[in-house]
This record gives sequence, structure tokens and C-alpha cells, in this order.
Amino acid sequence: MFEVVLFANNCSDDTTQSARALASSLPFGLTVVEGRRVSGAPHAGEARRMAMDLAMARLEAIGAARSVILSTGADSRVAPNWIDGNLIAINAEGGCCPGALGAR
Repeated sequence: MFEVVLFANNCSDDTTQSARALASSLPFGLTVVEGRRVSGAPHAGEARRMAMDLAMARLEAIGAARSVILSTGADSRVAPNWIDGNLIAINAEGGCCPGALGAR
């Protein structure tokens, strides 16, 4: 079982509207959160931290004792087995598995 938290940071396209329109047809839960950095220049590191904080808050809210947070960037396309592959690697490596994806 898994859920997706989509954190749309400083988006000016229709990402959030498209995601919300698809949400009811997805076989997993989808939470869409819009963020807007108002001071300083927005950057991926801060957006990723904010997304991780949201994901952790969600896990705490549902009381998920054993859980994993996976993250990828907006300009990435993951393989169909991305979740399973990461879980296998995490289990083999004891809980942490950093890696790189090619840009689409």
C-alpha cells in the first residue's frame, strides 16, 4: 500500500489542477499541496525539504510505524517498477538507498 503526496512548489502551470482531476481514478491516495516561496529565490533543495516534512507529517498522522518515503523530481519519469526496486534496495541496504534517475 502506498500514497502519493504531490508538493507543487511555485508552479505556474496546471500541475495541481491536473493531479486533482485524476485523483479519484487512481488506485492509491493522492494528496496535493501547493507551496509558494515568498522570500528569496526558490530552489529544489528547499522544496524537497518541504515535501519530506509533509510526507513525514502524513506518516505520523496515520500512525505508520514501518514506512518509507521515496522522492523524485518533477522533471523525472520513474520506471514502472520504481517503488518495488527501491523497496528491495532499502531492505537489502538496511534502510537507506540514494540513487539517481535520468531526466526525461
